[in-house]
Amino acid sequence: MRAIRFGRFQLDFTRRELSSGGSRVELGGRAFDILCVMAAANGETVSKDALMAQVWPDRVVEENNIEVHISALRKALRERDQDQRHVVTIPGRGYRLVGIEAVAAAEIAGSALPPALPLPDKPSIAVLPFRNITADPEQQYLADGLTDDIIIELSRIRSLFVIARHSSFVYSEPAPAHGEVARELGVRYLLTGGVRCAGSRIRITAQLIEAASGNHVWADRYDGEIADIFAVQDEITRGIVSTLQTEIVLNEGLAAGRGERPEIRVWDMAKRGWREVYLQTAESLQRARLAGQQLIEAAPHSASGYQLAACAAGHLFIMGFAADPGQMHAEALRTAEKAITLDHSDEYAQWILGIVYGQHLGRYEAAFAAFRRALEINPNFSLAYGSYGTTLAFAGLADQSLEKTAIAIRLNPRDPSLFFRYTGLSLAHFVKGDYDTASQWAERAVTNKPNWWFGHALAAATQSLLSRPEPAKEAVARLRELLPGVGTENLPGLSIRSEFLGRLKQALQRAGMPA
Repeated sequence: MRAIRFGRFQLDFTRRELSSGGSRVELGGRAFDILCVMAAANGETVSKDALMAQVWPDRVVEENNIEVHISALRKALRERDQDQRHVVTIPGRGYRLVGIEAVAAAEIAGSALPPALPLPDKPSIAVLPFRNITADPEQQYLADGLTDDIIIELSRIRSLFVIARHSSFVYSEPAPAHGEVARELGVRYLLTGGVRCAGSRIRITAQLIEAASGNHVWADRYDGEIADIFAVQDEITRGIVSTLQTEIVLNEGLAAGRGERPEIRVWDMAKRGWREVYLQTAESLQRARLAGQQLIEAAPHSASGYQLAACAAGHLFIMGFAADPGQMHAEALRTAEKAITLDHSDEYAQWILGIVYGQHLGRYEAAFAAFRRALEINPNFSLAYGSYGTTLAFAGLADQSLEKTAIAIRLNPRDPSLFFRYTGLSLAHFVKGDYDTASQWAERAVTNKPNWWFGHALAAATQSLLSRPEPAKEAVARLRELLPGVGTENLPGLSIRSEFLGRLKQALQRAGMPA
């Protein structure tokens, strides 16, 4: 079940969106999670214990937290506590969502499918996750890693428009019909495939599909040793490019751009580590950091371990997960600069260095140079566009920020970590003084990532500046729940230009945050 309707409201689980009459209903992250849990119960009563276990996993919270968010949910649904038209309190037991109806796929998002994204003015492609055909689920990382690398290699070809990894991986099995996927991503072609391993041997199949017609315009099969996987990636990429009738491969030298190929063991370790980064939790980032350190020990002359360690440490710092922020920041800077020393022509190394320079240190021009270099190497690199956009907002360059962030979202429209992009949009509008729009994007950020402290800080500040004291206080309370003891003078150290950071702190104090 992808979506439900109750009364005049529609809840889309996939998009994490509540709407009414075709308009989006703004709802805080925890209240939205509670609504989803009750909706999934299909009219059955959900106990307070069940809500706490699913909405606050692995955390001990007071029972009144539920009541606060139930009240916020009822407010969004335009019902008073005594009305209970949709959310019914069952005394002594819990809560129930009533009047639930399933929504047919064709009705989702307001009686019609959402408008298709326009096709770019050059061949466009999304690489869907390759299937693991073996019975061993542990081999899935190999299929995912192969998919990752094909996306990266295709992205470096300037004549192609390539959807980023995060959006492609939304369509893991079972995937929707090819036409629906292509429509949602705004591409003409899809690449699908499968991986089968037996001992040291590997078989890879790949098919290039023209989505509108469903025609298979190219297909091939590769058999060989697992150690030959990099040569197979090159063959698949060449096959796609030649099929799309591009000549850029001859001009830029596709295989030559890869640089020295890693050992399969190092490649394996790196893919497993980056998988943890994508989860963006405190625990997964710590596991990624450890994997980076192990990679450095295993291959000290390779940039891959330093990239991974820098990315994990940098995000632990930004997300507010670091017990010792100063130590984590120093580690991110040291490993990012070392990665560049070892491989100046890798877009990931340049991207990570740009984040550390711009968002940790406030060295904006150095950060912009790193992001530009990353995009020279890989013109389809959505992460670089996104971080570039956010860092421009940090520097107070709002219009440029909005431009870069829009490109990032177009390249990666289904990115599970879109909360970073929404945060960049919120901050850019905050810089421009458009607090209403900034508030809307902040709310979308925390709906996408409920434990994102900076999203709640922007939500509180913008609501305060809009003279909405109650939602501002709620956002401050959520922020302080995430970062106990935090005040305006000990927020995690993001390097926002002083005049805008000062405005943010003043608004937070006005919303009730202590210094």
